[in-house]
Amino acid sequence: MEKPPPIIDTRYEPIFCPCCGQTIEDLDNAVMCGTCRELHHLECWEGNRGCCTPGCPAAPQQAAAPPPFASASPDAPYHTTHSPTPPSYQPWFPPSGPVSGVPSPHGGLHEFARYGSWLWVISLLVLVVLLSTTLSLPIIVALALHTGDPAAVLANPFVLFVIIALEDAAFVGVVYFLLVRRKITSWRDMGLRGAPTLRSLGLGGLWGTLFVIASSAVELLMRLFGVEQTQGAQFPLGQGGVAGTVAIWVAGIILAPITEEIFFRGFIFRAMALRKGYVKGVVYSSLVFGLVHLNLEAFLPISIGAAILAVGYKRSGDLWVPIIAHALNNLVAFLLLTFTAG
Repeated sequence: MEKPPPIIDTRYEPIFCPCCGQTIEDLDNAVMCGTCRELHHLECWEGNRGCCTPGCPAAPQQAAAPPPFASASPDAPYHTTHSPTPPSYQPWFPPSGPVSGVPSPHGGLHEFARYGSWLWVISLLVLVVLLSTTLSLPIIVALALHTGDPAAVLANPFVLFVIIALEDAAFVGVVYFLLVRRKITSWRDMGLRGAPTLRSLGLGGLWGTLFVIASSAVELLMRLFGVEQTQGAQFPLGQGGVAGTVAIWVAGIILAPITEEIFFRGFIFRAMALRKGYVKGVVYSSLVFGLVHLNLEAFLPISIGAAILAVGYKRSGDLWVPIIAHALNNLVAFLLLTFTAG
């Protein structure tokens, strides 16, 4: 029985553009054909108006065969044929799909990109809400019946910790079972490559500082118009003693940044940017992130902060960067809230 071809590791094997025959060095400016899954230089793809791979159904009808790698030159002309076929997907990072026609263990960019449609994004958000509600509602109802005071149950920091933990589990669970377990993408594709490094900490601190400055500036501007940010009011800091405060801190500074960045940046932002383009991916995913917090007064600063996280993630290719930045912003907010609550 013939053995399947080996998987090419893009970190060590050169990748050749089928248009010009030159190696692709800058993967941020590469385009993958959604049909044959060959990587192209962005300028080669645009110059050829589509795929350059001979025999590919998405290639222009009269596309010539690419020159041999040995005789290719940097000045090799683009193919001049025209095709109505637009670029399948936008340039992205890192290449998680097949290279040079070799099957990928992670499903390919074209399969991942379909989850960037609005139908999928809204459906998965609804799924997360249903899952977290299904898991937490029995606990809330049971405690409310036991104490006879539903308001006190929701104001209990330990109950809130459990609710947040279950919601975070729903975020990660949807990503794992829908994408990672089915090998459409992987944790490594998202930028989780082991423990955070010193580079991750440094960049996370930088982008987190920008997050704090930008959101604070927006909040101060909103106050000039009489709008007060009320996002912190949902956290019952000052209740439950030291243990209650620690529980809220763990939920808000550790659990929430990790799970929300996996879902909103590692998944939704990547998929939407791949399908709709980088700028639209930043804008749309950030607006979604602001909306899911269900707080009109906090919508603008949260959305702007989410855009900063998305840009930092794209520029670094490391999901730990927005996680650390998110945690830093929440740490500053929780410090202020804790001291205010006494």
